[in-house]
Amino acid sequence: MTNAIILKERSAYNISEAKKSVVGLCYLIVGLRNKFVNQYKLEVGLYLRASGATWEAIDIMSSLGYSSCAKTVDMYQKKVQKEHSAKIEHYFLEHNNFHVYNIDDYHSIHENRRPDTVLTSTANHFATCIAKPIVGCSSVPLVFNGVSIHNPANQSQGHLVNNSFDLIELLTIYSYADNIEECKEERSIKGLQLLGFKEQGLHGIHDYVNALNLILSIINKAQYLNKQFAPIVADWPGQIFIRKALYMRTLPESSFLQQIESFLPILGPLHVLLNSKEQVLMIYHSFFEKLFHYVFGENKVLAKKPRPWRINLLLELVRNGWLKIKDKIIEKFG
Repeated sequence: MTNAIILKERSAYNISEAKKSVVGLCYLIVGLRNKFVNQYKLEVGLYLRASGATWEAIDIMSSLGYSSCAKTVDMYQKKVQKEHSAKIEHYFLEHNNFHVYNIDDYHSIHENRRPDTVLTSTANHFATCIAKPIVGCSSVPLVFNGVSIHNPANQSQGHLVNNSFDLIELLTIYSYADNIEECKEERSIKGLQLLGFKEQGLHGIHDYVNALNLILSIINKAQYLNKQFAPIVADWPGQIFIRKALYMRTLPESSFLQQIESFLPILGPLHVLLNSKEQVLMIYHSFFEKLFHYVFGENKVLAKKPRPWRINLLLELVRNGWLKIKDKIIEKFG
């Protein structure tokens, strides 16, 4: 069949890709005679659903024999969601070791090729909640020897870090170059658990509390965070709003769950690096905008909050430019 459909004159890559189309064609032919061979059609239906196709469009593709019906796709998605929740609950019942949590935002923005409204794009904002196990480390109690893990007096414990850890060595954890062999295990996502993925923003206290409640709703059934410490990595807004929520929890009229006291936000060097670079560009945006137009042309537009890779590019250009002229500048003004 492949020899009859695919021309021999085509390149090896095109032949390999065409064979995939032939396999899909075979699944369609088999599906016409056997209603149980529907996994391929289900995958097509899931792809259509993820691409934003309406139920009517999926049902039309089902009538043509190319896809499962919309109801089947919806039932399968609900089944996967239910099984994932049960899987996470079972995971925390079996694993009582220490975990580090993370809350961050995710944006899915797509351009409308044929917009029929005043909007040219559609944007969905999500809150993602994940947990990574620390192998070989058991859970840490929230209160140990009568001392809480929280530090309301804001007493510095910097000497513990300076005396117990090699700070330069720890920086290799945040370098994702493939040629760096050290700390690969810490940089990997091996064992990472997706606790929740909810469509919502992360712009205030209640948004972050809802994200924390999403974590608690899953792991509370396993009684995992019962008086246990749960460090949660978050960016700068996450630091502010989670800490405010912890303070508001101590007020008499607070409606927040008591279990959120287990969470303690921590800020790592990666977030410090990203936020500091972004802050530099936003403060001196007028200068970087002139540099951007000089390099890439006047017709190009520099966003008020560019993407990280573009920020790194502009900072690298400024650094290299400064290295070329710094001696003359220092000689004249130094």
